[in-house]
Amino acid sequence: MAKLAYVIGTLLFVLFLKDGHFGLAFAVIALGVLGGLWAIWRHIQAAREREAQQWQVDVTIPMKLRHPKDGQAGKSSK
Repeated sequence: MAKLAYVIGTLLFVLFLKDGHFGLAFAVIALGVLGGLWAIWRHIQAAREREAQQWQVDVTIPMKLRHPKDGQAGKSSK
């Protein structure tokens, strides 16, 4: 759908330039830029939502805790 919009926009831009309607040609370019910015914004929002969903998933890695054999936690044995 987006590629079709680019093709139509390009055709309109060329036609408006040929007929001397520079204001309309500029408007077509402006709409294309705004449409591109809107698509980028939607992409960023979707990425933020995916990231938020990833943080909601519990990804705790089970680890076996080591306990010191002599009962003195935190002291190094030399």
